[in-house]
Amino acid sequence: MQLVDLLNKANKAYPDNYLSEYFNENTGECTTPIAGDTFARFIVKELQETFEPTATDEQQIAVASRVLCSAARTLLNVSIAVGVV
Repeated sequence: MQLVDLLNKANKAYPDNYLSEYFNENTGECTTPIAGDTFARFIVKELQETFEPTATDEQQIAVASRVLCSAARTLLNVSIAVGVV
């Protein structure tokens, strides 16, 4: 699996495919605009920074799942701490 494949999979699940604003859909390279959806930017950066080109597809999915689930737990904990949940 190439980085662009992983990013395109994630992009399909994100509202309005907005992750694609933060990466080149052909290469996976970062195209970070200054403003916009910082959560989308965060997801793209996490996937880019943890991508290991020599890993198997299964390993790539496992790592992506781990880092995104960790981020989700952190967001939930912060939400609880500020009384949002």
